[in-house]
Amino acid sequence: MLDTAERVAGEIRADAEAAGRTYLQERQHEADQVVQERMSELDQITQSLAVRAANMEHEMTAFVAEVEQIRWRMGRLIGEDGPPAESAPVAPPAPDASAQGPTRFDRGVAQDAALRATQMAVAGAERADIEQMLRDQFGMEDPSAIDSVLHTGNT
Repeated sequence: MLDTAERVAGEIRADAEAAGRTYLQERQHEADQVVQERMSELDQITQSLAVRAANMEHEMTAFVAEVEQIRWRMGRLIGEDGPPAESAPVAPPAPDASAQGPTRFDRGVAQDAALRATQMAVAGAERADIEQMLRDQFGMEDPSAIDSVLHTGNT
């Protein structure tokens, strides 16, 4: 009878150990699912924030360009010619057009002028205002060279 009791106790112990392993596996699986769901949710939140940040960056760039355009227009209204002291340095004068042929943005004009013209165009500035800014701030005698930047097809 003692042998039978020991055998039954061993079977009970084996069953309990198997039930314990099954229980732990089930809980581990549930925990893994919860972690996966939370990681997915965090990924969605992160992507949403990244899109929003990109949109805000685009809006701020356009806003800054618009503020610069307004500042430049106001300067023209009160008689200021040229950029204020805190603005970017003025580009060197363009090379003599008669020696090189037509003036183009990609030859001899500072990248600052191209960037500024692009910013103003994105902000909705009129072509005449962009050309006037190029004359005033960058000393361009032929601001029609913005065609190469604005892709208007006029060369």
